[in-house]
Amino acid sequence: MDRQGVPAGQIYRAPEMLEDPHFIARESIVTVDHPQFGKLRMQNVAPRLSETPGGIRAPSPALGQHNDAIYLELLGIPRERYKRLKATKVI
Repeated sequence: MDRQGVPAGQIYRAPEMLEDPHFIARESIVTVDHPQFGKLRMQNVAPRLSETPGGIRAPSPALGQHNDAIYLELLGIPRERYKRLKATKVI
């Protein structure tokens, strides 16, 4: 690859990434609290920008976790209709 000028690099497995000094220094791996798994290590935002680096606040929500907020608050569906939609497994 080097002789032909093809960009290439080392391929890491997860255990190697978690211990790599460069990943640690760049805060590429963060730890978040997960309701089912406890402390969960995961990749941070990439790329990390100096002015707006971003960050991980929580793991992905569970399926349907925010349904109440979306249907009742954001979409404004009346509570009784929402209950019927849930009861008939539309949502």
